[in-house]
Amino acid sequence: MPDAQYRANDGWLQAPLFAVLVYETAALIARSYLEVYLRDRDYGFNYAADLSYLVVPPILLLLGIPVLKEHGHLVLHLFRRNRVCRRLIVIGVLLGITLRCAFWGGLIAMTSFGITISAEELPGIGPGFSWHCPPPWPMALGILVSVLLIPPIEEIINRGFFLHRLLHRGKIFALLLSTLLFALFHNMQTIYLALAVGAFLAFATLNSGALWVSTIAHASFNLMGQFDWRCLNGRWNPVELTPITSSIGAMATALLFVSLLFACLLVSKRIIGPQTGTR
Repeated sequence: MPDAQYRANDGWLQAPLFAVLVYETAALIARSYLEVYLRDRDYGFNYAADLSYLVVPPILLLLGIPVLKEHGHLVLHLFRRNRVCRRLIVIGVLLGITLRCAFWGGLIAMTSFGITISAEELPGIGPGFSWHCPPPWPMALGILVSVLLIPPIEEIINRGFFLHRLLHRGKIFALLLSTLLFALFHNMQTIYLALAVGAFLAFATLNSGALWVSTIAHASFNLMGQFDWRCLNGRWNPVELTPITSSIGAMATALLFVSLLFACLLVSKRIIGPQTGTR
């Protein structure tokens, strides 16, 4: 049965979009209160954030039982086994890595050209980098939360319920609004990154006809973040534009655009389009 016919006949239009939005908001508010509580007791910024997220899945499951009973089959349809194969797994991993490379290209370019400036008046330092990961238990907890919990939960809510519930209003409208909702549930400092990543994940879902690629890409992106953000310690604050910083900025800009072009290719219907996979 074609996907469009499946959606029309099997209930996406009846899926309670507002209720799912309220459930997600409630779960994240509870998580925020717990995170502040843990920080006040010196659990550390990252450890408190990861530990507090463990309350989100049970709250969503408890509140969402009626929705899952009525519409859970729609989500299962997006995770059907005949839509996953080695090719799509590789595409998902490559997409996550490519989006992470685009993030670093943009960050380094903005730093090199002085677009990103510290709010504090710091002297010019760096570049200096070192590799030092947190202790094993906090690192393992971070990977558990960011790779195994957050991607499937956010993909089911945002690219499952939100995106597909809005498709009757047109693909562009559904993509834009679901991506905006996805971004609004992230830290405001990273909202532009969430918008860009969310758009690519939405395209991946629409063009693949399933949630496998977006979930795998989301997990790959977060896994890289666990290592490059928590283990790679860098200090660089260029105070003026020099030939060296200009060259670094130019190379980083090239990395950004090449990564974005490659990501566009990966989510294109020609590459990622629906095909019957094999287990």
